Amino acid sequence: MTLIRVLVSLPYNMCPGPKNMLALAEAYSKSIQEEDVMTAAQLKTRHVGKKDPKRHLEENVETVMGRTIRQTLGTMVNTVIF
Repeated sequence: MTLIRVLVSLPYNMCPGPKNMLALAEAYSKSIQEEDVMTAAQLKTRHVGKKDPKRHLEENVETVMGRTIRQTLGTMVNTVIF
């Protein structure tokens, strides 16, 4: 990938939305509360066949942060060059 291609800002609709991240955060909070009442055997198999809210929330945060950093870097480079 060329530097110019990396620094091009992406459309806003390509980013995970705040509503999606809020839903994942609420699911993660609920998951943590459920851990207190589960046995060790239940904890091992509780996410089988389901979304792991913590993992998906981490992925969304990393995606948004990466895009924000690239866009900020692109803006800074454009300011200096032009």
